[in-house]
Formats: sequence, C-alpha cells, structure tokens
Amino acid sequence: MAQYKFGLNTDKIDRVNLGLGIFVYLFTFVVYLMTVQRTVSFWDCGEFVACSAILGIPHPPGAPLWIMIGRIFSMLPTASDIGFRINLISVLTSSGSAMFGYFVIVKFVRDWFGETITDVQRLGMYAAGLFGSLIMAFAFSNWNSAIEAEVYGAAMLLMMIIIWATLCWAERRDQPGANKWLILIAYLSVLSIGVHMTTYLIMPFIYLMIILISDTLRRDWRIWVTGLVLLSIVISIPLFIYCLPIWLLICSAIYLTKRNPVWALPFYLMVAGFAGWTCQSYIIIRANEKPAINENAPDNWSKFMSYVERKQYGQGSMVVRMFTRRGALANQFGRHPHMGFWGYFENQYGITKTAFTFTLFPLGLWGLWELWIRRKEKGIPFFFMVFAATAGMVLYMNFADGTMAGKFLNDEAYLEVRDRDYFWQPGFILFAMAIGLGFAALWDILHRIFVSKGAPKAVYGMLVFLFVPLMTLKANYHENDRSNNYVSYDYAYNLLMSADKDAVIFTNGDNDTFPVWALQYAYGIRKDVRVANLSLINTDWYIKQLKNEMGVPISMSDGQIESLRPYRTSDGKIARIQDAMIDNIIETNR
Repeated sequence: MAQYKFGLNTDKIDRVNLGLGIFVYLFTFVVYLMTVQRTVSFWDCGEFVACSAILGIPHPPGAPLWIMIGRIFSMLPTASDIGFRINLISVLTSSGSAMFGYFVIVKFVRDWFGETITDVQRLGMYAAGLFGSLIMAFAFSNWNSAIEAEVYGAAMLLMMIIIWATLCWAERRDQPGANKWLILIAYLSVLSIGVHMTTYLIMPFIYLMIILISDTLRRDWRIWVTGLVLLSIVISIPLFIYCLPIWLLICSAIYLTKRNPVWALPFYLMVAGFAGWTCQSYIIIRANEKPAINENAPDNWSKFMSYVERKQYGQGSMVVRMFTRRGALANQFGRHPHMGFWGYFENQYGITKTAFTFTLFPLGLWGLWELWIRRKEKGIPFFFMVFAATAGMVLYMNFADGTMAGKFLNDEAYLEVRDRDYFWQPGFILFAMAIGLGFAALWDILHRIFVSKGAPKAVYGMLVFLFVPLMTLKANYHENDRSNNYVSYDYAYNLLMSADKDAVIFTNGDNDTFPVWALQYAYGIRKDVRVANLSLINTDWYIKQLKNEMGVPISMSDGQIESLRPYRTSDGKIARIQDAMIDNIIETNR
C-alpha cells in the first residue's frame, strides 16, 4: 500500500493534504475578512492600533514584535481606515493558525496507521483534519480575536507552528539535519514572548514530547540544562534573562574552541533563544525616544525589568497568588458571569449546551485518549497541554467572582470587569483539535466494523458530519460579525469633538481611553486635546509624562510628584493620588 506524507524533505509531498490545508486557510480567511471590524475596536485594540502607528510602548509586559508588525500593516495600501489595516494582522494570522491546526491533526492521525495507509484511512485522516480545524477556526473566542487588532491571533499561529514543527522533527529525527527543527522551535518559542506569553504555555509539554520521543536527547544532560534555561521563562523572566547569557557563554566557549559536536545542539539552541529574545530590545530603544504612548517609561534596565515583570499590576507572583483563592471554585469552573470556565467552554462550538456535553465533549476526550494509548510519547504531552490550557488555567489565573470582595486589602477580589474567555483561547482551540482526533478514532472503529460486515466503504457516510463545523460557523456568525460596528470609533470621535481647543479630558478605563488614543495618534484627530487617564495617573511616571511631554498644566515639581502617596482623610476615607491630581490639574488650568 502507498505511504503518504506531508512536509519538507520527505519522500513525497501529499498534494491533496497540502491543497486541503490551503483550502482551510482561504475559507477561514474569507469568513474572517467578511466579519472583521472595519475600524478600531474597544479594549486593548485601540492601544495596539495607536502604538503600531507611532511605534509606542503599550501596557506591560508589552508586545514588541506585534507592534513592529502592526507598524508595517499600518503603512500598507490595503484599506482607507488604519484600524482596518492593522486588524488584518489578526485575519491573516488566525487563518494561518487554522491551517496549521489542520496539518497538526493530520500528522497525529497519520502516525496512528504506521508505515502503510489505505485509501479509506487516508480519507478519514483528511476529514478529521477538516473537522477539527474548522471547528477550531469558528470557535467563538478564537473568531472574536481574529477580527480585531489583538495579539491572540498571532500567538495562536506561533503555537500551532511550534507543535507542527515538533511533529516534523519527530518524523525526521534520525535523518541528517533533523535538529534544525529543534532550533526553529527554540527560536519561535522565545520570539513568541514578543507577541504574548500565552504561546509559552505549551513549551513545557513540547519539551516533554521531545525527550519522550528521542532516547538520545533524553540521555544528554546538556539538553536537560538547555531545556531548563529556555523553560525558566515560565517561572520568571528575570531568571531567564540571567540564565540565558551564562549558559550561552558556556556552550559557546566549549563548542567554538574545542569543536566538540556534542555541544553543537545546545549551542545553536541557545543562539536561537537569544535571537528570539532580541525583539525585546525594541522596548528600551523606543522608550528612550519618548513616544506619545510610553507606558511605564522603561528607558533603563531597572525599569525594563519592572515592565516585563508587570510590576504595575502588583508585586506578587501569579504562582503565589493562585493559592489564595479570589473566588469560589464552583464559580471559577462553572458558569459564573465574566469568568466561569464551563460557561464559555460549552458555548464555544456553536451547538446547544446539552449537545456539547453529550457529543463534542466526549468526542474530544476520546480523541485525547486514543492519542495517549496509540502514541504515548505524543499523547501524554498533548493531553497535559490541553489540561494546562483549560482546567490548569482556571487555577492559575484565579479569576475573581466578587464573593471574596472585602477580604483583601485591595480591590483584587471584585468581580472581573469583562469576559475573560480569551485566556482560555489556547485551550479551546487545542480541544477542537482533540475533537478532530476523536472524529478520526470514530472513523477508524466504524471502518473496522463495516469491513467485518463486508461493506468497507459504508464509513463514507460519516462525511455528512462535516456539516458540524458549518453549524459552528452559522451559530457564531452573527455575534462575531463586526463588519458594520463603528461604535468605538464614533464614541471616541464624539468625545474628542465635544472638547474645546487644548482641553484636558479625564478618562478612567480602557474603553474610554484606548479608542481616543487611536483616533489621536493613528488617525490624527484632535491631537490638541490632552487625555489624563485616572488609572495611570496614580503612577509618578505617567504624571511626569503628562506634565513634561504632553503639556498638561500641573503645578507640582517632579520631586513632589515622586513623593505623592495615598493618605487617609480626617473622616477615615482613603484619598488616592488620582484625587490629588484631578484637583491640581483643574486648579492649575483655571
């Protein structure tokens, strides 16, 4: 029987498989393009649009690679609206993640069948790839990120490419030059930090997959040390920053002087990791140029470290914080507003809650189980990858449900201000891939049953289930169709136009600040109006920017600004820095 493979440097490229992958890309691209917002969106999107236009510094820990790509897209002659042009990043990258999701599913299933594969198995393999990748593409949270200027589309693309590259390496691990795939994985994994930390969620399990597959690498202590250095990002970015150059110098000194081949792979992996990290230099370089948006002003090493550690949001470690519950577990895992995991999970794929519970959910679990028992070296890491991105993320993020409010010294326990489904986006798309694996397992078992009954081609009837992704598309289309949504642009425009010349506008949160920034710095509308954000104005760096760079009338000296602290009034209330600054700006502006 014929053996079919897809990938670079294989005996034969499967053109049908390649064509179907391109079909997934083009089909999802068209749907995303039909529904993408034609202008700036709410939440972080306005900030990213503005920062892309001026090469600014967004909120910590930044997205330097994404911002640089955004700058390129802002200059392309693809649309008259700059927000629309930058939104196309998500359209393109999310379509790419669906395509690579298809290729990953096919590679997993292809590996089940060993050296030979029948035409029926081959058809089932393709159908499973289409089934899982299209459900993944039109899952609600994934689609919602694909039509706005957000980082998650690019992050998911990098995640899918890393998984695909790992499987490509596994196929070729005994061939000369196979380790080039590992070098690519190391580079992309660290580079992905320049988009969003979400991508790195899979890296411990990618490393586990690699050492389970290769006995040679598993026995090499140098690979263990190299892996731990690259994985130290998960624990602490500063730890990674200190460990990377030390181990790179050791590998360089030994490999380049002695030319010992056993040090070649650790050396090149560390060089790749260092190359991926260099995109972070954007932050310090641009901060020193003082762009109009320069959050935290990370223009030196200490400020940069605080920036990437997200000190603006608190000094505590996320790992430590997860052990002090900010909400009831039943609410965090259940259907509680804004943050309940299961409520988002059961509504992702466009079928009823009951149908999901009794069809797609068990089908996905079956897919995970089949991969585990058929290919343990791949199934075990993939299972824990899905677990970490779903249930594990519930425990780690520890979202607040409001029931613990008043038990903390700050406001960390109040109900989440917005839907947090996007934090589980990796889990939702990985589980969609597991659903595709479950489809393949069902196809395989039915095929064997029909063969025993003398009707091997009866399994073709399963192709009718390819309408399920179309149900997902139809169910989620209306809510994700933002082709005529101009609310954020109109809101920001009306707010700016209501102000007198050289006025100061006080804003409070993301949605009354970021769209205004976008209109001012990306669209060039009413740049004379100064915006004072009341959340950021509790920090000395922002107050000094308002005073020294934006021309906001503030009578305090820089020294006085740096000494500002909250204090308790005579009636027992807490006076925040923002209260003092509002009074000062109004009085100075009279």
